[in-house]
Amino acid sequence: MFGLSGVISLKQKGEDSIKKLNNNLMGGLKSSLIKYKTFSLSNSLFTIYDEDFMGCDLEEKSLSCFVSGDFYDDLFEKSYLGKKAQYLSERYIKYGLQRCLDINGSYVFLIEDKDTNTYHIGTDEISFIPFYYTISGQNLYFSWDISRFLQLGEGNFEINYDNLFSGLLFGGCTFGKETRLKNIYQLEPGSAIS
Repeated sequence: MFGLSGVISLKQKGEDSIKKLNNNLMGGLKSSLIKYKTFSLSNSLFTIYDEDFMGCDLEEKSLSCFVSGDFYDDLFEKSYLGKKAQYLSERYIKYGLQRCLDINGSYVFLIEDKDTNTYHIGTDEISFIPFYYTISGQNLYFSWDISRFLQLGEGNFEINYDNLFSGLLFGGCTFGKETRLKNIYQLEPGSAIS
């Protein structure tokens, strides 16, 4: 099981307040079969789900990088020995965000660029790992599991009939970033939100 789940406060909050928001999102998700590791930044708290946490995080003065999933890129295999976050952050610094989306692999990432005070969340072009998000008040909630948002107790998550029926008409495929629940969006393969 791979993915990210957490909250980014778009307005500075105390650490206890962000922990409470993240606990609401995580409510009920407890299993000895699920491996996870939680990280805290200045105005965010999130959890990475992965089978191996080696090299999944890198925190530097101007950049923090977190990766869940795997890279199959030849350069990564030869030179980085499992240091996923280092590989991705160097690629971000050298080539920009767009080149972080086209690595051969199955992954989702979160980059905090401290110089520009910006978060970037993206997925690979195949997008094996789902990524959903919603904005409620001054908070961006995200998760690999869409049902986590129902634990929040806030937001209007009614059925999105337009999306539901377009999926039925086109053989299960849906188009755009909408999901079957209103106000919850899916990150398209090979794309990012900032």
